[in-house]
Amino acid sequence: MRVLFIGGTRFIGRQTAIQLIESGHDVTVFHRGKSDTPMPESVKHILGDMTQLEDFQGQFTKIQPDVIIHMMLLTEEQTQKHLEILQGVSPRIVAISSVDVYQAWGRILGIEAGDLLPIPLAEDSPLREKLYPYRDMGEQDWRHDYDKILVERVVMQSDKILGTVIRLPMVYGEYDYQHRLAGYLQRMEDRREIILIDERAKDWIAPRGYIDNIAHAIMLASISEKGANRIYHVANPHAAALTEMQWIDAIGQAAGWQGEVRPVPPELLPETMQFNPNGQSISLDSSRLRQELAFSEIASLEDGLRRTVDWDREHILPNQPPIDYRAEDEIIAKLS
Repeated sequence: MRVLFIGGTRFIGRQTAIQLIESGHDVTVFHRGKSDTPMPESVKHILGDMTQLEDFQGQFTKIQPDVIIHMMLLTEEQTQKHLEILQGVSPRIVAISSVDVYQAWGRILGIEAGDLLPIPLAEDSPLREKLYPYRDMGEQDWRHDYDKILVERVVMQSDKILGTVIRLPMVYGEYDYQHRLAGYLQRMEDRREIILIDERAKDWIAPRGYIDNIAHAIMLASISEKGANRIYHVANPHAAALTEMQWIDAIGQAAGWQGEVRPVPPELLPETMQFNPNGQSISLDSSRLRQELAFSEIASLEDGLRRTVDWDREHILPNQPPIDYRAEDEIIAKLS
């Protein structure tokens, strides 16, 4: 199968491309050429900017891709424009979306009021009622017009190209540019005996997934005809969902850390360490993906965390600024 990526050289797209190539598929990636993450030699490259995507329509058509995986659909207007360009290039497009479409995420952000919503969330669980969840960041912020709800509507309602939507959790792993483990791992590497967390977050459950498993799910949804006109979750099973305290403990086990995670009242913490999910947890029901596409994890939680810790130790932590632990030490002293 011929696969065209729009974006996808940094993290999730890169690993998906690797798995597609290892499975015998032909992969071309359209990108700006600014990423320094290594890609397999067999990957074909088209260099350009997504703001001029129409200039590359002819090159895309020559590839005759069976499916397009678009990693960077962010706004309604952009999605409409890109689908107009790509609808004659390929019969299918896979759009990468996010758990932030859900009303439950609006509860966490504090932008929507209401009772706590039950988990796990299914693909038909209520979506946010308030659009543009990050507009308070200001007009100059790239997220001003961002909303994956609107992106999904355009993709799934198109009558010119078959759409697939994949809603992702919080993804960790090698080449994670968001450094999801770094804050906790840095403290572990600095041999902190106690890691403090906001007591309001200790029982919070968040959807997570290791990069290899996420990429495997995207690949299956992209190469299977069953994936057309479907929305899928990919995340660790709900039964394996971890609270924030369990998540830190799991990182600690992978890192060989023997310390203690201690929840404390938020008023004792610096503002930068406070986190209030408003009591709303999120986990994802991924049974549709498992039943329809025979998805299962190719890496365990333990293996994924161990690989991530090893990679972060070599690539992320050496470049992290040192943490000033004075405030934390004062809090620990008070608690003692």
